Amino acid sequence: MDCSQVSNSTGLLPSGVCGCQLNYFWIPEQYVCQLNCSAIEYSRATLNPDPYACACIDHFTWNAANSSCIIDCTAVLYTTGTVSADECSCEAGLVFNPYNHACEIDCTTVQNSTSVGYSAACTCVYGYVWDAPTRLCVFNCAIINNTNEDAAVGTNCGCNAKFTWDTIQKVCLLNCPLITNAVISLTTPNTCDCNSGFIWDDLTLSCLELPTINCTNITYTNSATAVNRVCVCITGFLWDSVAYVCRIDCNTFANANATASANTLDYCICNSNYYWNA
Repeated sequence: MDCSQVSNSTGLLPSGVCGCQLNYFWIPEQYVCQLNCSAIEYSRATLNPDPYACACIDHFTWNAANSSCIIDCTAVLYTTGTVSADECSCEAGLVFNPYNHACEIDCTTVQNSTSVGYSAACTCVYGYVWDAPTRLCVFNCAIINNTNEDAAVGTNCGCNAKFTWDTIQKVCLLNCPLITNAVISLTTPNTCDCNSGFIWDDLTLSCLELPTINCTNITYTNSATAVNRVCVCITGFLWDSVAYVCRIDCNTFANANATASANTLDYCICNSNYYWNA
């Protein structure tokens, strides 16, 4: 056997086969010195059909000139160039992760992140959400009531119509001066009081005009004109400002159950052993 004709051979051995150079081993069936890919860093360490080359792991390519697997930075996202045989330079805000050969965020340097180490995206503290385009944990407006669909600007959110962002409480508050016939409520948050003749409606977030009260059409009034939406009731009746009616005043009748829920406009429930005499 003429081992001088075998690439990467060191010559004929006493055993009658060819010796091979470092990182090569003899394949008697093919009469070749096969490259030992398990000794090549970043190779897949498998027997390759080509005895003089190795299959490389993802993001690496075979370099025949020095028989090695070198990184192909064009195959790695967010790179800007090649630093060495196994490292790429990355876009601003990213660092090269030598463990998975990718350009990633160092989450330990990202404000409001709870992640540690390298990652393609970071986990954020409550109230913040990961924003891939900026690679930051940004204020999460989606969890705040009455915000619109705009992204946060810093820690400020856009609000729906009739609401204004409160930079201290970080909430959208109802802005009563923006609502017709509304005034600021000093007692109830996110509710407005209304000018005279109007009533607040929680469903439409607006002041609705109250209907006109005509006392002559309401039973048991003295038919006088309403004053401040109140009619004057005849003796024995009281004005109900919610239902806009005159109700019988059961407190003025002996042996009447004034608190009974079954009392009507002109009928009182009596105590035991008594009955109502209309």
